[in-house]
Amino acid sequence: MSPTDTLLDIDPYLGAPMTLRAAMPAQACPHAPALKCTAFGGLRIEFYDRSFVNEPGYQPYGQFIGSLCAQDLAQGTSNGPLILKSSVPQWWVDADTLQRVRAWVGRQCHSHSA
Repeated sequence: MSPTDTLLDIDPYLGAPMTLRAAMPAQACPHAPALKCTAFGGLRIEFYDRSFVNEPGYQPYGQFIGSLCAQDLAQGTSNGPLILKSSVPQWWVDADTLQRVRAWVGRQCHSHSA
């Protein structure tokens, strides 16, 4: 799997452009809060605000927003938006974009189950 296979760029409706990164626990963002993911070797999905990618201290993906366990995200059933930080509306993922995210996360999970 190449590094670009583990990244997904999205542009949520009315939201900030984001880069999503599939990461194993040892590769997780050092600023991320502890997250116990048990399925698929602990695979997690990290969300970054891509509008900060060229700002000092935020490279290479942008500003870290948060992370979720890949399995939880792939198997989610909510038809509404994904709210990453309720106080920052730009960090919400609209329902249509979320369907694309879930499909990509499903592929990430599948590649880590083999």
